[in-house]
Formats: sequence, structure tokens, C-alpha cells
Amino acid sequence: MDNLPQQATGARCDYVLGIAVVLQQTGHAPQGANLLVQSEIPIGAGLSASAAIEVASALALISLNGAVLSLPEVAKLCRHTENAFISARVGIIVQFVACLGKAGHALLLDCRSLEFELIPIPNKVSDGGL
Repeated sequence: MDNLPQQATGARCDYVLGIAVVLQQTGHAPQGANLLVQSEIPIGAGLSASAAIEVASALALISLNGAVLSLPEVAKLCRHTENAFISARVGIIVQFVACLGKAGHALLLDCRSLEFELIPIPNKVSDGGL
């Protein structure tokens, strides 16, 4: 992966390339990979496509190079990719949800400290609820 572009090309592959570049810059460069991107996530499903592809790409590339990164670290790496490589000024919420979301739970995230908590969502709402 010595010939990675150091800036976005304007193509959809930038999200995958950006992850590879940021991994390389942080000392976690994979030795090489052939990746196929395929998804069945419907449009409007409530998950940012860029965060989803970045997290999936990061997890795939990290698994190939044997690096050990926590899921919060992966979320931060993905946000950094959007900010520095893609030049999109995004926050961290969607990346955190893509990394740490759990079915049946809400993710409470303090975006300043990045402290988080998964909170179970009850199956039924009481009569006085929503």
C-alpha cells in the first residue's frame, strides 16, 4: 500500500482509500487487500453511508494487519478520515453508532469526553408514555 493517494480523488472509493491512508499514517498500514464493497442497507435506513463504509473498511483492514484497536478508537479513526482525507466536517455520533450500536439499545454519548453508555430500550411503552 505504498502508492496510496494522499488526498481524496472525488470518487466513492475515497472512503475506503481514506481509511487505508489514515491507518498507514497511524502506523497500522495493512500490507495489501482486495476489497469488495456490497451492501443491502436500504436508502433511508437511518445510517450514514459514509460512516458505514468507513467502519466496515476500517474493521476489514485492521483485521488483515493484526492491529488491536478498540471500537471507540475505530470510530475516532473514521471521523478523522472524514475530516482530514475527505474534507467533510463531521462529528463523531454516526461513527460511534456504527461501531458500538446494539439492537434494542440507545447509545448515550458525550461528544466532548467520548464517554458512552448503552441503555436498553423497553419493549413496551406504558400508557402514559409516547
